[in-house]
Order: sequence, then structure tokens, then C-alpha cells
Amino acid sequence: DDVSLYGTPKEEAGPGPGPANMGGEPKPSFIRNQLQALFQPTDNKLAMKLFGSKKALMKERIRQKAAGHWIIHPCSNFRFYWDLGMLFLLVANLIILPVAISFFNDDLSIRWIAFNCLSDTIFMIDIVVNFRTGIMQQDNSEQVILDPKLIARHYLRTWFFLDLISSIPLDYIFLIFNQFLRMQDFSESFQILQAGRALRILRLAKLLSLVRLLRLSRLVRYVNQWEEVYVS
Repeated sequence: DDVSLYGTPKEEAGPGPGPANMGGEPKPSFIRNQLQALFQPTDNKLAMKLFGSKKALMKERIRQKAAGHWIIHPCSNFRFYWDLGMLFLLVANLIILPVAISFFNDDLSIRWIAFNCLSDTIFMIDIVVNFRTGIMQQDNSEQVILDPKLIARHYLRTWFFLDLISSIPLDYIFLIFNQFLRMQDFSESFQILQAGRALRILRLAKLLSLVRLLRLSRLVRYVNQWEEVYVS
């Protein structure tokens, strides 16, 4: 075979001064190499199901490396553990959010705010990850789309807007906007009126957090993907 274990041609894998080093180009850092290795496909069950052999998998690693430094292959270790973590976070959201909205008091506790902020941040990062993750075609599963423009176009046409809406903290945006309006008028009558409306405003903000339940669509997608790979 003309391919090394890490998906690079054997003539480039040796420690000697190959053609890539003759131009005096700086070598990638250790951390960057490790990240790129995490983004490459590995010989897991999904990869072997798609490509059939280790030789084909090594050629896919070369193709992934040529697509760009920060393109994530759907068969990579990074994507596997990211999906696993997202699966647990989605289940936690779909259990905690309805319970908190229905039975907790109307005070915004630090733990509740911290959980929502952490979840919203991770789901926003998930959108970025999806923009950089290759796409497995249904009609041709052996050919993974790795072109960044095609990936972005496909994601924008399918799940992007639903993912974005479910990740925006509308409840906190509403509370911040309401607080800003209160600061614009310091009259006594306005403050009395606001004191009477504070509880209703807080309840409305908690209702707006129900938008986060749209994350159910992500849970369905992740479960379907795992079922196709590890159950079938």
C-alpha cells in the first residue's frame, strides 16, 4: 500500500526532510496535529460500515485532510464523543426544562441561570460544529461531502434555523430588554407599576424558555443516526 496508518502517503510520513520541508515552511504544532487527528475518520463501526476496508478508510483520511484543516469527518472520534455529549445534554434539557417551568417558584436561582447559560452556549457551539462537519449522502453513503461551501449550504437549507431559534436565550433577552426600559423612566408611578408587573414579566420569561424544547428535533436526529449505525 502507498498509504500510511495516519492517512498520509508513505513518502511524506517519514521523519526525514521530505519535499514538504524543503521550502522552509513551519511544521504544525503538536496541539494542532492532535486536533486534526481527532477530526479524521477512525476505524470505528460507522467508518467500517461506510468504507468497508482499512485501505479505503486511509484514502478517506487523505481526502479529509485535503478538504481543510478544520473540516470534521462524521466518522471521526471528535464527532462521536461530541454527539454522545450532546445526546446526554439534550435528554437533560428535555427533562429539566418542563419540570422547572411547571413546579419551581418564580425566582430565578443561580443554578437555573447557570444551567441555561451553559446549555445555550454549548448548543451555539454545536451550530458551529455542524457548519464544519461533513455530510453523509443518503443516495451515496460511501461518498461524504467535505466541501465547506456545500456543507454550509446543506445545513442552512435543513436544520440551521430551527437549531438557531432553539439556542437563542429569548427569556434572558426579554428580561434584559425589560430592565433597560425600566431604567429609561425613574418616575415613582412607573416604578409602582413595574413592581406590580414584575411577577407576570418573570412568568412570561419562563414561558419563553419553552422555545428551548424545540431542541427535541436535535434529539430525534441524533437518536436516528445512532440507531442506523449501532443497532442496524
